[in-house]
Amino acid sequence: MSASTSSLIRVPMMLVIIAVALTLSLPGFATSGPCSPDGQRYAFNGVLVHDMVRDGQVLNPYDYNVDFYSRYPATNLPYGPPVLAVVFAAAFKLFGVSFITARLVVSLYTVATALMTQFLVERVTGRFWPSILAVGLLLSNPIVGICARDIGPEMAVALHSFLTLWLFYEYVEKDRRWFGLLAAFSLGVGYLSKQYIIPLGLALPLYAALRWKWSLLKRR
Repeated sequence: MSASTSSLIRVPMMLVIIAVALTLSLPGFATSGPCSPDGQRYAFNGVLVHDMVRDGQVLNPYDYNVDFYSRYPATNLPYGPPVLAVVFAAAFKLFGVSFITARLVVSLYTVATALMTQFLVERVTGRFWPSILAVGLLLSNPIVGICARDIGPEMAVALHSFLTLWLFYEYVEKDRRWFGLLAAFSLGVGYLSKQYIIPLGLALPLYAALRWKWSLLKRR
């Protein structure tokens, strides 16, 4: 595929991916609110962080949390994912506190996850169309559709999972050692988004065992 042909195909396909991800994640965003029982907890965790910063109580989190919980018991911090709460809080600061804003944040995570999937697969395989197929399989998954239209951490964890896999790939296959640190950081942020990402922590020793690259485990 020539460079010009590649550009003529790549740009429209990226726009298609974005459009499909938005079509998947936006239905009912202005009216549905949270669709699952935990959705309101995730949203109110963001409200808690937003209000704590607004009221200048960041250095007094315990007392503020106790008072907030006595009025709004829908929160579940610190047991809930703190990273998502911080992201929601930043979005609430910019666009106002509402379930609509929270839904839009999840929609953006869905778009970013789809684009990251395409980038990862093309980077690993060196082929464009298999990466598009991978995105199609991702967005056609009914579970992804449910999570993309709710207020929750699943799409954030998916994004950090694919990001971690790419950084890990660059570290192992391209010998870019700083990418190993970045992969660990991305994995940590994913963990603080939701613990679903924990099994990915086994990727390095498992990959090393399968590829007989035991020396990877000894890198400093």
